[in-house]
Amino acid sequence: MSEDKSDREYDIVVVGATGYTGAITATHIAKHLPTNLKWAIAGRSSSKLEALAVELKKLSLDRLQPGTIQLGNAVVL
Repeated sequence: MSEDKSDREYDIVVVGATGYTGAITATHIAKHLPTNLKWAIAGRSSSKLEALAVELKKLSLDRLQPGTIQLGNAVVL
């Protein structure tokens, strides 16, 4: 059964984008994936997310810029 993906807000969400691997992944997306890709970066720190978004925008001015999603602090038992 195929799923209708046209109503999704984002095609890709990079969770943990402000960490080492997440930042590398987000940089790769900004440099190499299609410029019309709807994507977002997600993490716990809004200030780190905004700083990363500024850096990503410098890499490719003609692409759709990532949305930012602040995640809550999860409690792990």
